[in-house]
Amino acid sequence: MSARTTSLAPSATTPRPVSLRPPVALLLACVFLFSISWENAVVVSGLGTVGRLTGALAVLGWLTHVLRHGRISRLSAGSAALVVYLLYATATYFVRVDENSAFDTAITTLQLGIVSLLLWDLIHTRTQLMLALVSIVAGASVSAILTILNFLGQQPTRFYDRYAGGNFDPNELGLILSLSVPLAWWLARELRLPLLRAAMLLYPPAALVALILTGSRAALIAYGCALLYVLYDLFFGTTFRKTVRVGLLASLVACGWGVSVLAPGSVARLSTIGTELTRGNLNDRRDIWAAAWTLSGTSPVLGIGVGRLADDLKPYFGQAIVAHNTLITVAVEGGVIGTLLYAAYVALLLLNLRALRGSLWPMWLACLACLAVGTFTLTWNYRKLTWVLPTLALCSARLCRTEDLELAGSRPLPEHDSA
Repeated sequence: MSARTTSLAPSATTPRPVSLRPPVALLLACVFLFSISWENAVVVSGLGTVGRLTGALAVLGWLTHVLRHGRISRLSAGSAALVVYLLYATATYFVRVDENSAFDTAITTLQLGIVSLLLWDLIHTRTQLMLALVSIVAGASVSAILTILNFLGQQPTRFYDRYAGGNFDPNELGLILSLSVPLAWWLARELRLPLLRAAMLLYPPAALVALILTGSRAALIAYGCALLYVLYDLFFGTTFRKTVRVGLLASLVACGWGVSVLAPGSVARLSTIGTELTRGNLNDRRDIWAAAWTLSGTSPVLGIGVGRLADDLKPYFGQAIVAHNTLITVAVEGGVIGTLLYAAYVALLLLNLRALRGSLWPMWLACLACLAVGTFTLTWNYRKLTWVLPTLALCSARLCRTEDLELAGSRPLPEHDSA
């Protein structure tokens, strides 16, 4: 059996042939992952963003792959819980069929479930996982470069003096940049290609520059979670030489200081994190959350339906506005049933983290911590990385289990005296 159709429970005694050539379906999936972080920068006439186009090609390639092999990989409990929640969220559209925008959101939610299935079916080996993660970091690097170019060209977004490349909201872009930091650092540890490894090492300071330019306070906190992982591994690990350690620290300090001098407005906004958390209203988010909880009483069991919270908040604030909190959106739009399904998915995801071995464990812990922090002030229920990253974490857990089985199968059996 090739690496493309690896079974969840390979034989411990039969070696598994490995295909050195990645399947076309996986390459198309990697192109899609690469486009996620800058998809809004390119809009294809009649098709939408480049992310929609690459996503359609990835799904088409995967379906061809499935038809060719006649099966898909068996779902684990964690991956099944993820897909079941997304299917339920899609089905809540029928709670109240009256919103075109809600229909678009329902379709997006269904597509996210398909993407999760696609990645689960295609990524079985460490090399395939690396290809996927390199694609994500490369895409985030494009957005970082676009953000810096926006600053150099003095093209701020509509949000005061904040900058964001690729036509992204600065808060969302800031989180995208932060999420890729643990991935880049892990790849720098594991990759053996010098140029690619150097590119991964350069990502954390480059992301810091772009993140400060976005002026996103929540993203900066998420970046702090990622940086804790990087610094811990830097000082207590044995992968990098002293010159690399000193160089990274110097580059982080230099980049942070340089951008603070060149963009004092962004730094001034970031400096209000403590005040906003202790005495502020989180940019009116507390009021939005209170109104959202009020709406949850209108349909507590089934929820008000996927994609409807923003429009239902319009009477409270004079305009449609998202909840700026992923968990609240889950609870209000999905009701008690949706909340329980989501909780089951999160619990199984965390249980799967226990199967991770070696450097994968701290990397995914840092990445998912970044995601949890960032989505506390963002509605990311329908964003691709919200589901792509946990799916890849589940793939990593399966990979570790498979490696454990193969290691156990390669050990010689204990000898017994014939007497």
